Amino acid sequence: MKTNSKTIFFITALTASAFLFTQCDSGDEFENASKNEIKVDLSGEILQGNQRTLVIDETNPSNSYTRIDSITQYGLDLHYVLPDSLKDCGLKVIVSGKMRETESMTGYIAVALHGKDTIYFWGMMLSRSYVKGPNKWFDFKDSVIINKATNTPASLFLNVFPFKQTGKGYYDVDNLIVRISRE
Repeated sequence: MKTNSKTIFFITALTASAFLFTQCDSGDEFENASKNEIKVDLSGEILQGNQRTLVIDETNPSNSYTRIDSITQYGLDLHYVLPDSLKDCGLKVIVSGKMRETESMTGYIAVALHGKDTIYFWGMMLSRSYVKGPNKWFDFKDSVIINKATNTPASLFLNVFPFKQTGKGYYDVDNLIVRISRE
């Protein structure tokens, strides 16, 4: 059986970043996980899907963020395979981080629940609710509720990613933290 080196790298990076960020982030509610909650911290620059959208931060070269426009549309995403314990129940997905737009405020954070060949849920966290002017970073924190009827045993994975389908300019997102809990 061949071992995929990308899979080993991803698992190693995920484990290392989870350790580092739970150790460094003292006093934050992120550390206080309950038994019904999964917390995924993307602020450690873990490489996920759509890596071509990563841009080196002009003010901090050791940091990268995802940059998209209405042509690229999809940014760096979290693809999370749901364990059985998070299927067939209501879910609350809380997403926080930083975002900015350079022109029109048309981007959003998408939360999509997928089955084998179906999207069961599509939720949005609109940038215009948080970005109050062009070319400035704004913190955001928002949530979506996925009800039990939508999150069936056939649910396979959850995707969380920046999306911009229309409008001018760039939509940038950095330091995503995703919390998933049973409702």
